Amino acid sequence: MSKAVAIVGSSILGTTTGEHHGHYDEFGNPIHGAGILTGTVTSGDSKLKINSIAVGVELSPTSETDNCGSGNGTLGNAQHKLKVNGKCVQLVDDSTIPHNGTAKITSGSAKILVG
Repeated sequence: MSKAVAIVGSSILGTTTGEHHGHYDEFGNPIHGAGILTGTVTSGDSKLKINSIAVGVELSPTSETDNCGSGNGTLGNAQHKLKVNGKCVQLVDDSTIPHNGTAKITSGSAKILVG
């Protein structure tokens, strides 16, 4: 099955592992547990663009928001045959490396499908 290529602005979605920004009650208990993590790819490789938008490659930065606030992560390093400057292009459903928890790329450019 073909998958869309991640580009700047592609969405990511995942789950945090729980408290990670110091939100505790007066007894030292976390105020909240795991939550939904959402975000976008914020930068890609400028050598390959789709409709003037950079393609997301392994370890491209992401910006994320969750029930603790916000943070930064990166795309993962899934190994695909399609590479730009020696870095593998990342696709929808590939894992990311979020600031907390786990996440995957959920949207991409339908202009280029791989697989």
